Amino acid sequence: MDPEDRAEIGDMPRLQVSMKVRVIALSGVFLLVVALGLYASSPLVIRCLEFVKDLAWAPPDDQFNDTGSGGDEPDKPAAELMTFSILQDDFMTQDPHWFWRFNNSNDLRSITVKNGSLFLNLTEKVDDGSFVRIYITDREEGRGDRWLYVDLEIRLRCSDENGLEGRGKGRRSWGFMDLFPSNWQNSLVFRSISPESDPDRVGLQVCGRVDGEEWASRSISGVDIREWHNYTVLWRPGNATFLIDGEMVYSTGQAPSTPMGIMIYTDNAKSVQDKDLYTGFYLDLEVEQSIQIGHVGVSLDREYHDEYSNRMDELFANFSSIIEAVDAADLNSTGMRMDLDWFKGEWNETGYLHGERYMVLLSICDLAGELEEISGMFEEAREAIAYARDEGDERKVRIFKNYYQMAEKAWLEYDFTRIGTLLGSIINW
Repeated sequence: MDPEDRAEIGDMPRLQVSMKVRVIALSGVFLLVVALGLYASSPLVIRCLEFVKDLAWAPPDDQFNDTGSGGDEPDKPAAELMTFSILQDDFMTQDPHWFWRFNNSNDLRSITVKNGSLFLNLTEKVDDGSFVRIYITDREEGRGDRWLYVDLEIRLRCSDENGLEGRGKGRRSWGFMDLFPSNWQNSLVFRSISPESDPDRVGLQVCGRVDGEEWASRSISGVDIREWHNYTVLWRPGNATFLIDGEMVYSTGQAPSTPMGIMIYTDNAKSVQDKDLYTGFYLDLEVEQSIQIGHVGVSLDREYHDEYSNRMDELFANFSSIIEAVDAADLNSTGMRMDLDWFKGEWNETGYLHGERYMVLLSICDLAGELEEISGMFEEAREAIAYARDEGDERKVRIFKNYYQMAEKAWLEYDFTRIGTLLGSIINW
């Protein structure tokens, strides 16, 4: 046998031993990892780890009342009132669903997300009577989605109230509004407010507006807004119900019928029940004024969602019939077909169609009775343009063609009222 071969054979036992040691070592490490995983998943260890985390984290300049059961960590919603979830945000990250605003700008220094809470902190000292506001919303003019007939639950608490003696407190408000920060016309909200008899005490109200008219607000007693509470609005066609921690505090037969966005804000506007005390409307800010938000959820209870689903099936069937009628009337159905696919896609993915798209769906399905008239008006307008061209009236042709093109654009935007106005101007010239 060659000496080199004997050398290789002589090395083989050492190689086998080395491989065995490695296998045994790797097996030991694997078993140790499994054991540690099982140990760490035990309830006792989890509670110990959570206790250490709570000790390690304390938000800076914490002004919240910690006498409640919630502590600094927001509890999850106490009751599963809503069973079909559409949106859930526990603020572990800064979700792009929201617009974050300080004095209507994109300055995020006063908005922070930490340990499952979102903090709105008015920390900027104000002593010149100017107005400051900080808020989050999912709807701004021309951007974002709006809701219609859904259930909203917000879990939050507010810091000790700012305000000078006898001048009331700064505002906090949360719920639905149709447009913010412009002058909204529709809303269903909770808001902090001070009673006339004791403007330094902070109270709580539920209130709403329908088409710019505010219905009688209801004051809620026995709720300390410095402690964690679940605030819920159940919004249905023609009525709304307000709950705190699962208990109904108010129900009304008045509710908006147009889409609204979610909004949570705090500002230094004085909020006192008696409007005569609104002199010097903006308060000087001497201390931090804050809201801590632990959860926002949008859902539907199962019974209402089943009813909603049946309605959507009916609307989609009507939408398809309308498209066939539009084709028969020799009108452009391209946009409708694209929207139908888009709406169906959102519906199949989320089980919900956002408010404005739902309203578009309704308007198209209501088009059946007007389709023949609209088609006839387009035909008459084309005849009027041809007649003006035959007469050699180029000025009239330009005007008519401009109106006609605007009517075609209005058709693509489903603005049927504007179509009638524009084509009527041609026909009745």
